[in-house]
Amino acid sequence: MATKTRSLTEDLEQLFSVEELAAYLKFKPATIRAMLRRGELRGFKVGKEWRIPRTALADIAFGIWRDREDLADPAAAVARWREEDQLKPDGTRKTRDEYLKELIAWKDED
Repeated sequence: MATKTRSLTEDLEQLFSVEELAAYLKFKPATIRAMLRRGELRGFKVGKEWRIPRTALADIAFGIWRDREDLADPAAAVARWREEDQLKPDGTRKTRDEYLKELIAWKDED
């Protein structure tokens, strides 16, 4: 079976701008930009504008499952994720107010 080779033009046609990808995924553009900055989504800049290859969409799907290695016991995994979310970078526990403010900010980002 012969494999089809793609031209550079075909590859370039498969690039999304932040706005195009946000519309396609029904995310806010700010969410896509944040994912790019955190390295959760592959992309590159052309001047000041991000370009995201279509193949990077798989990174989103597989990244979700890569973080969830312990699906045999979902309740324990959720408890562990909640516990990790309540820790500050220095290892101390966030106050209830700090944690709630962070959740509200995260929700508002989407």
